[in-house]
Amino acid sequence: MERWAEALERLGQDEAADAVRRRPAPVPLLPTKIRFGDALDLVGLDLPGEVRAGETATVRFHWRLVQPLRQDYWAFLHVRGPKKALGLNQDRPIGGRSFGTSLWPSGEELRQSVTVRVPAATPPGRYPLRTGVWLPWTGKQLRATTELPIVRRAVVIGYLTVTR
Repeated sequence: MERWAEALERLGQDEAADAVRRRPAPVPLLPTKIRFGDALDLVGLDLPGEVRAGETATVRFHWRLVQPLRQDYWAFLHVRGPKKALGLNQDRPIGGRSFGTSLWPSGEELRQSVTVRVPAATPPGRYPLRTGVWLPWTGKQLRATTELPIVRRAVVIGYLTVTR
């Protein structure tokens, strides 16, 4: 938020910068304690409740950097179903391409939304949401430390319920 306010000030929009600074910090609906590697925490999530087949669902990640990173890491969101009933993959740079994790100072917090379209033919059911952090150009994945279940090096962060 502070960087956003500073950018607005550089554009001569002091009132808008002040408004950004007065905003309360976003509070995740579901606080989490997931550490990726030694430096990046997933401190919370906003998960969709139910979604109808053919519609979109949004997952919001609340990230916090513990210590500086040299690389721009990506997060994946995988939604899997039995017998390949649903297989959605979203891989995105954390912070986007213009504010990757290598640019964050220690303590930086960022919210990031990922939206997936559930195919219309998806059968109703409860599908696990899995996430992890990695470098796509090397394939190196950061180890997750959490009390949540880990399946194939991905943290199960919740479930997506698909209805008709």
